[in-house]
Amino acid sequence: MLFTVEQASFQLNVSKATVYSKLKQNKFKGKTVMEQGQTMLNEALINQIKLELKVTKREPQETATDKVNTEDSNSEQTVLRLNNKLYNALLEQLEKKDVLLLELNERLNQAQKLIENGQTLLQKPQQDLKLLEEHNKEVDEKLMSMQEKLNTPQETQKGFWTSLFSRN
Repeated sequence: MLFTVEQASFQLNVSKATVYSKLKQNKFKGKTVMEQGQTMLNEALINQIKLELKVTKREPQETATDKVNTEDSNSEQTVLRLNNKLYNALLEQLEKKDVLLLELNERLNQAQKLIENGQTLLQKPQQDLKLLEEHNKEVDEKLMSMQEKLNTPQETQKGFWTSLFSRN
C-alpha cells in the first residue's frame, strides 16, 4: 500500500519537511513513487525511515473526523467573528460616506447658489446696457429735434405791444 508524505509524517509523528529531508538522503533515493504529482512511499520505506529516526509508537490521538469537527466549529466561530468585524467596519464606512454625502450635497447647493448669483450679475449689466441705449436714443431724438428747430428759419416774434399797434 502507498502513502503520501503527509500520511507518512503523521504515522511517524514528524513534520513533512523531516520526511522530505530523509527522502533526499542517498539510501532512500529512488525508492519513492510519483503518482498524480505526489510523492508516494510504501510501508517498507516508512519502516526504514522509522528505524532511522528511532521513532517510538505513536500514542492514539484524535481521529481525523474529531479534528475536522473541532476545526469546523473553530472555523465557524472564526468566520462569525470575522463577519461581525466586517459588518461593523462596513457600517462605519457607510456612516462616514453618509457624512461625506451630506457635505458634498451642501457644497453643491452652495455652488448652485453661486452660479445663480453669477447669472443674475451677468444679466443685470445687459439690462442696464439696454436702458442706456434707450436713454441715448431719447437724447439723440431730442437733440435732433432741437437742431431742426435751430436750422429752420423762425418768424421773429413780435412783442405784445408791437402786435397791438401794428398797421396791418
